[in-house]
Amino acid sequence: MPISIPLAQFTDGDSDMQLCTCHVDDFAKASRTTHKCIIMARLFRAKNGQGWSVQTVGKLCNGDTDDYGPQLEAIRQLPAV
Repeated sequence: MPISIPLAQFTDGDSDMQLCTCHVDDFAKASRTTHKCIIMARLFRAKNGQGWSVQTVGKLCNGDTDDYGPQLEAIRQLPAV
């Protein structure tokens, strides 16, 4: 199934308040039909341990819910934060 609308949202679980939204619009529709997924963003602890940060990634890759191997490999290749 092609990727139709690349979007990720982070929401506070206690208040249900939306914290941020990541849109990845930089991919041509043709690119989104040749890959099965996009690694949208990553959530990580700030270096000082105070708070969290979100980084938009937008990396096209393959894999699906039956095979996370390609996605995990693409994540491993991301530069350290």
